[in-house]
Amino acid sequence: MEEHVSQSIIFKNGIGHLPLTEGWGVYTTSVNATLFGPGGVWIRDVADDGIDFETDSEDPNAEASVYWVGSWPEVGDDDPDGQEYDVEFDVDYNNCGTDPEISAGGVSFGSAGNVKAGRACSKLGYKNISKIEADLDLSGLAQRSGFTGDWLNAAFYAVTSDTQPKGNGNYCDAEFEPKPGDPGYPCPFCNEIDFIETNGQKMFQHTLHLADAKQGPQRYEVSFTDAANTDCWEWDEMQAAAGSPGVHDLVGKIDPNKSFHMEVVFNADYTNMTISLSQGGGDPITVFDMNEQAYPGSDTLDMSKLKDAMEVGWWFTPSYHGDWSPGVNVPHWYKDCGGDCSHGTLCGDGGGWKLANLKVTAQGTVG
Repeated sequence: MEEHVSQSIIFKNGIGHLPLTEGWGVYTTSVNATLFGPGGVWIRDVADDGIDFETDSEDPNAEASVYWVGSWPEVGDDDPDGQEYDVEFDVDYNNCGTDPEISAGGVSFGSAGNVKAGRACSKLGYKNISKIEADLDLSGLAQRSGFTGDWLNAAFYAVTSDTQPKGNGNYCDAEFEPKPGDPGYPCPFCNEIDFIETNGQKMFQHTLHLADAKQGPQRYEVSFTDAANTDCWEWDEMQAAAGSPGVHDLVGKIDPNKSFHMEVVFNADYTNMTISLSQGGGDPITVFDMNEQAYPGSDTLDMSKLKDAMEVGWWFTPSYHGDWSPGVNVPHWYKDCGGDCSHGTLCGDGGGWKLANLKVTAQGTVG
């Protein structure tokens, strides 16, 4: 988009300053100045806040007309950031007889005694994303009498597809293989970003899947909260691992009984993705960064697949289920030994979680 702008400036002691609108310093293609009266005028200096002009006019209050042309990028074309969108959702399915509750920018999967387990899917897919922000509330997964909260997964993730991945045969996943008759069957492959998958409110995993088929390469990092300090978790082992490659200690930084903020940032060429968590105005804690070491056993990823997927579009598919949770594979921190350490109940008197204020900055949409 091309803009033509003219403006008058007054010279004081032979110097005139033209303040530039944000962006003109980057996208200006030509500048011309014409003095009202005898004398010459030329550019003296160009800075972020504008252009300084100089004149040899003898008039102490000389005036000039400045005319410049700027070429602004179109959103979805050359704009490196794009447009901010408030994400809206459709319900995909429910597990406990009551649909997840949809609201502007969010989904509620219920609370203690009022479970709304299942999955939702964004109404649109988003292309060439630069940033994602959201608030998460896992307080409904707090351990209480008769409810461990363990093995319940509050999953906030996205999958790539050229059509809305909702319903049997349309939903896709990088790993999940539903059985015939289960929601989502059949389930084709697609790439996936797990911004957070949880084991209750005690342990989180953050995973980037970039592959050509299911069970393909993935890179992940893990984090844990002080809620895992129970007899059902290898607490001493978890504390000893804090700070080692791909392990992040959230104790004293993120209270899992209060809402916290997530920010996901992609760099311009999609060679990196970072995920950070923050709460109450505190400093962000980075829990995923391609420029840092991953958890041992992670795969080396072909990042060109992330760039390719950005051209297709990413759909947000938050869910709440009891099919799988981190902490039972590598690392094996959840004892999962039954009895007092049995899985938390998904339906009935179980818990729930909430996603709110989801915003995405992208260059376009699909759907």
